[in-house]
Amino acid sequence: MEQTTADSQEEIAQEDSHFMVGSWRADAADAGVEILMEIKEDGTFAQSMAGQNQEGTWTAIAKTK
Repeated sequence: MEQTTADSQEEIAQEDSHFMVGSWRADAADAGVEILMEIKEDGTFAQSMAGQNQEGTWTAIAKTK
């Protein structure tokens, strides 16, 4: 998946930020179907895939060793 910059501003990742926040797109040639996804800082996401739209919430999980 590649991050798009048309609808989002690029930000330098900081220690307490989530690098997935932004707008993302997967090409049908790579993924088998076009996928558009927006992950927001407020913990919500919106996804469009194969004509189906989904919305929901996400929570960051701390990485443990």
